[in-house]
Amino acid sequence: MAIKNNQKDLVQGLLAELAEYVTKICKGDLVLLLSSGFDITTDEPGILPVSIEILDVKLGPPGEVTTKVRKVSGARAYVHEYTSEQPTSDTNWYHQPSGLCTHTFKGLTSEKRYWFRVIAIGSGVQLAYSPIVTMVVQ
Repeated sequence: MAIKNNQKDLVQGLLAELAEYVTKICKGDLVLLLSSGFDITTDEPGILPVSIEILDVKLGPPGEVTTKVRKVSGARAYVHEYTSEQPTSDTNWYHQPSGLCTHTFKGLTSEKRYWFRVIAIGSGVQLAYSPIVTMVVQ
């Protein structure tokens, strides 16, 4: 049963990552989104009804950071992200899709500043972003 659940979480995470990619590529173009093969459950792409207000970022052992948000009603998956550069519109984020609202990043560089955020993915193309939190890793 545990193996099945792990595989299910992996597949859901990959689908969430693919949905995020398709959403970014389509840039809100409803015609492109409708032709993507994904089910569209709303005419309005955009934000989930409930947004993520608080992102909890906790330091762990050296090189580890855990991100956690409260469960978002209607979210089907979460994407936990970080970057080592000041975020701009062109920032490349390292992302980890998950079915869970918490994730631990490992192998980060000690004494380096990182920026973290979490995206909740809902039905269709609904997204909710957390605030960005910055922290220097131990």
